[in-house]
Amino acid sequence: MKIKILSLLIAFCSIIKAYGQATMLYPALKKQVDSLADVDRNAGHQMLIKQTNKDSVRALFRAVTVKHAAILKDIFNKYGFLGYDKVGKQGSSSFWLGVQHADNDVAFQRAVLAKMKVEVERKNANGSNYAYLIDRVNINTGNAQIYGTQMAYKADGTPVPKKLADPENVDKRRKEIGLEPLADYLKFIRQPIPQKK
Repeated sequence: MKIKILSLLIAFCSIIKAYGQATMLYPALKKQVDSLADVDRNAGHQMLIKQTNKDSVRALFRAVTVKHAAILKDIFNKYGFLGYDKVGKQGSSSFWLGVQHADNDVAFQRAVLAKMKVEVERKNANGSNYAYLIDRVNINTGNAQIYGTQMAYKADGTPVPKKLADPENVDKRRKEIGLEPLADYLKFIRQPIPQKK
């Protein structure tokens, strides 16, 4: 009898735990940040594939990211960092993407980075996304990046990491945060951008 009750109790706790991980505090907010991310991705995709009028497409992308940065900053000021508990994994990544592209407001990026670190340590945010944001903030402030996520491109289109601290140990740092080796990442981003149909 005791074993049966214990088994039922364990099963009940497992269900509660699974339910808690699947729920989020702000489903409407998730929809909002996912929608912003879709617009961001579409504008970014257009910027990458356009062979003509690149300047106008870049200007459009910048306008999108500046507008989104203002919205995301208001959200951040009200709700803090949007971790998995607040908007789920996809929603958290959508929020991060907008912050990652908010190069017009580095102070905002830094504020999010500080809160995101705590959430990554709590396993409530994506460590790889955190690495990208650290590198982005470092490059935006004239410092060396840590993980080699931010690229410059040679005249022939070959990607090379922007200013990188301690390049000999970059793969060790990348592995610790959940990123593939730098050579694999460079190979991946060299692939042609597929056209949307």
